[in-house]
Amino acid sequence: MGALANHNNYTSGKINIYPGIDLAFQPNNMLKIYASANRAMRLPTFTDLYYESPDHISNPDLKPERSTEYELGAKISSGNLFVNAGYFYRNITNIIDWIWQVEQEKWHTMNLTKIYTHGMSIGGLWNTSENIPIQSLSASYTFMTSNKSNQYNSNYVMDYMRHKINMGITHRIIEKVCGHWQIALQDRNGGYLRYDTENDAFDTEMTPYEPFWKIDLRIYRQAERLNIFAEASNLGGKQYQDLGNVVLPGRWVRAGIEMTLK
Repeated sequence: MGALANHNNYTSGKINIYPGIDLAFQPNNMLKIYASANRAMRLPTFTDLYYESPDHISNPDLKPERSTEYELGAKISSGNLFVNAGYFYRNITNIIDWIWQVEQEKWHTMNLTKIYTHGMSIGGLWNTSENIPIQSLSASYTFMTSNKSNQYNSNYVMDYMRHKINMGITHRIIEKVCGHWQIALQDRNGGYLRYDTENDAFDTEMTPYEPFWKIDLRIYRQAERLNIFAEASNLGGKQYQDLGNVVLPGRWVRAGIEMTLK
């Protein structure tokens, strides 16, 4: 158990207490059951309070975010196999976000009344025997949902990851040379106001995020103190966006040598 006592003049000089508790029960060597409950606070940033631009209007009267989080799950470990599964719930009041005001065609910071989010995750890892080419297999899936309101065009708070799948495999190519594949599916909820560079203006309607697959590959040769590697991220060159109009890198190739000195 623990607690955070926070005192600052932004919250009217009051002392705010944010407790937390984490519990774990292990009935045997294979199984562990855990649960947690925590409260937290997030103060608005300088940008949220005071940033001004032709497209943004800040709000110096923002209130701090306050959240309560619960989680319940289990972990299983048996030899080379590891499995975990969990459920989580988060309740946030006075959440801070940038909201698009259609009438003024500007982003405004404001406190949304309340948002609750819940979801589940499950994953596993299998480290195989060294006598076979495949050395490890992993997979995980996370689902999340929230009480999104169609009343607001949110900049980022409502644009959470709804479905996320990760799969990995490490295998031997030839002696001491291995390859590691990482495959991911991301399905983000919500959308963004696309910026039209030709007309120097935002669109009036939201553009939804599209689900996409992403594949990464790393090939390496591991010696006692020397590691030679070559890796490529986003092998397919998929164009995707993590937030709004920020396009993330396409295909990215790197190579190098890592040396450990005694």
